[in-house]
Amino acid sequence: MKRMIKSNSSAAKLNPLEKLTNEQEKLVEQIERFVKKHLENDNPAVFVLFGDAGTGKSYLLNHLFFRFQSKQRQEGDPLAGRHNYFLVNHPELLKVYRGIAGQYQQLLKKDFQRPTSFINRSKKSGQKADLVVIDEAHLLLSKPDPYNNFYGEDQLSE
Repeated sequence: MKRMIKSNSSAAKLNPLEKLTNEQEKLVEQIERFVKKHLENDNPAVFVLFGDAGTGKSYLLNHLFFRFQSKQRQEGDPLAGRHNYFLVNHPELLKVYRGIAGQYQQLLKKDFQRPTSFINRSKKSGQKADLVVIDEAHLLLSKPDPYNNFYGEDQLSE
């Protein structure tokens, strides 16, 4: 179900149902093939998306995650039943993503987390993620940071 989002808001700019350009669609298809290829492998696989500020990386990642979560809830799809998460370290952006999640049945607010919270919960529960999308990955911690309750070596490898 789609609700109306104000067109000048951050949420409108990240609306996962906005149409992709042909170039964006090709990139999303490439990432989907990459994910499906590596889903059954126990070794982590990393796909890095580069681009200048304002080029639509966050929008593309949110659109992609929306697709993954839609498939995750469809029986028979390779992504069905998987544990997928979207991580973002910027608190205001996390609020925007969770606000968007509240508007679509395919997305749950708990799907969107901060990296440290996600890592600490995963370690405590022992549950592993099948797919993790990280927005603003340059904000991941690269060394232990007790102030932020992160005691691992770096968040990407965690």
